[in-house]
Amino acid sequence: MPPNSPGASRKSLSELTQIKPGNLGAGSRLVPLALWITVLIWVIRVTVFVRQRPGSQFSEIDILAGVQIMMVFITIVILLVSGRALNVWGRISGTSVRFLFIYYFISALSMLWSPLPQFSLYRGVEFATFLMGVLVALSYSANLLKAEKTMLIVSTFVILLSIYVNVHFHGFSTSLESWHTNSYSASAAIIFTYCLGEYFNSDKRRKRVLKWFGLLALCALILGTSTASFFAAMAGMALIAFLKRSVVLLIVWMATLGVMVIAIFLLGTDLGGIRDFIFHGLSDEQIAGFHGRLPMWQQFMVLVQESPLIGHGFAVLSTGRGGVFSSSPHNSIFSILLGTGLTGLLVLIIYVLKLLREFMRSTRERRPGAIGCAAAISTGLVNSLAMPLIFDEWEESSLVLVSVITFMTLYVILPYRKGKAQKKFSDTPSVDRSRQQAR
Repeated sequence: MPPNSPGASRKSLSELTQIKPGNLGAGSRLVPLALWITVLIWVIRVTVFVRQRPGSQFSEIDILAGVQIMMVFITIVILLVSGRALNVWGRISGTSVRFLFIYYFISALSMLWSPLPQFSLYRGVEFATFLMGVLVALSYSANLLKAEKTMLIVSTFVILLSIYVNVHFHGFSTSLESWHTNSYSASAAIIFTYCLGEYFNSDKRRKRVLKWFGLLALCALILGTSTASFFAAMAGMALIAFLKRSVVLLIVWMATLGVMVIAIFLLGTDLGGIRDFIFHGLSDEQIAGFHGRLPMWQQFMVLVQESPLIGHGFAVLSTGRGGVFSSSPHNSIFSILLGTGLTGLLVLIIYVLKLLREFMRSTRERRPGAIGCAAAISTGLVNSLAMPLIFDEWEESSLVLVSVITFMTLYVILPYRKGKAQKKFSDTPSVDRSRQQAR
């Protein structure tokens, strides 16, 4: 039957509805709804109800900070009452996401050497709690298609909410200057590359969903004019072209890269407008210094060398004169080295190696969601080199990246692993199987 025929599409759709993470316990509508509500209330709190205050007061608990803490507490209670968290924890054994939990356990443990123990403990627990909350919430989806739609809806809500906040604080303007941000652009880059990676191998109905979510994300990416997000999206597109062995995608990627390179080097020409768009009007000195990040990273290297093994404590740094401030290194690697040192970096290396192995196995089998997840997660990790979405504090774009990570774990990795186990069992001689069953 031709792959584009209606019958082939219906068969493909039917196969997708059979992809599930396995038996994780009784279903529920209330538990996932409650978990999504608590996570999204947290996002609304840090976007719509953001408040400006002196950096020295970052750890003071007011009403708004109390709401954040309350959402973490409520999420923990829901996870405990649902009884599903332990089941999910057992199912994700051996997957890369386990090492994210290990890292945040170490981050919380850094309270033992942190200059502000309670803050490091809270930040580590906060990320781990919401990570498990998203895992459990998404695990209630009936199948891959429903989980994918939930992931896209939640992520798009975060993008639109961030755009609304930008308009609320800066007003509506036709100037791209007022739309510049590295918040919703990071989320948009992740969702755009996911939809692009999955679009070409989808049936007509799924294509329609991916097209509209992908186009909305692309518009938000362009609107945000974030250099880091542009390059991160380019990295994701390159991975898609490589995995699909697509000449067309490779040509589009090379053409886009060519325009960016020309815009960088042909200064003072008519292409200067393109250069200003890509680099948001930064000067040559600002581009060379990564918009002030390079001098900051050089100073952070001195602090890393002071405590290379365990760092200085997650999410905080000491001035050395009794003062403490929140660390904002604008780079996940520095977040790790400053907070947990080489101990945390070792966990990162293991995580990335496990993740690459999952990418290779799942994309080689051309499983639904595999290429999109590989591209989206890679986009998020590249973006984290300029704006940490992971291995740092939880923020709104972290929810988008974590949603993709949990979707891949539950609906791409676990079904694949289950299938391999079944195949191995079926390949076992009948005599051996009888012995196994007798045991």
